Amino acid sequence: MSVIWFFVNKGSKYWQENWEKNIEFLTMRYGTPIYGLVKVPQYPPYKLLKSFPYSVSKLNKTVSIVISLAWLFIICFLGYKDIYNATCNYSYGILYVLSVIIIAIFIVVIVHLWCKGFASKEYMKYDEGIFFNY
Repeated sequence: MSVIWFFVNKGSKYWQENWEKNIEFLTMRYGTPIYGLVKVPQYPPYKLLKSFPYSVSKLNKTVSIVISLAWLFIICFLGYKDIYNATCNYSYGILYVLSVIIIAIFIVVIVHLWCKGFASKEYMKYDEGIFFNY
């Protein structure tokens, strides 16, 4: 679930940027600056109770990566410890850890391939970075 959460955050960032480009295109076409207006931070980041322009998408992606890695570490550590205690064999524990890592990589690849949206299938066709889906 943590890996899927990471991909949700990546996808939401993509669609946020997509709509920002749409707004930028429309503002340039009609001459009304909508997206180009950015509020300047009034407080430094160490003022904990005041607002600051952190990237919510980057924060969410970082949290989901940290949670995913923490789960991977916990599963590897506890499984290795249990296998080593049960068998007193170092190689069984290493085999377990490698199996868990391979399964984790497999899950990431499957989620990446299975959850692509239409835009990820089209992006290789366009060099300018923008395509129109009419």
